[in-house]
Amino acid sequence: MASKIFEGDNNIKQCVTVDSLNINPTIIKLHLEGNELNTLLGARKTIQRLNPIIMVLGDHNEDGLFKIAKFLYSLKNYKLYFNLHDYVGNSAVFYAIPNN
Repeated sequence: MASKIFEGDNNIKQCVTVDSLNINPTIIKLHLEGNELNTLLGARKTIQRLNPIIMVLGDHNEDGLFKIAKFLYSLKNYKLYFNLHDYVGNSAVFYAIPNN
């Protein structure tokens, strides 16, 4: 996994999906500088299997407020919440809470 991959960085980073880790998270919290949607897509099976609480920042790029929201809305058995934790538009956080 990589926390950030820089443009022009010639070092190879190994990235894996959450689904490939064979873990059982009860909470998934993502603040990945714009890679939140790809990470959610790579965690889809884990999310469907375990229904963890999901907290994801959605203000880094165009995926944020629309594509992340659409992905979270597509999850079954979740209530969705959104909070803007900063008055200038930073820290826009989606919360997906399982119904059970």
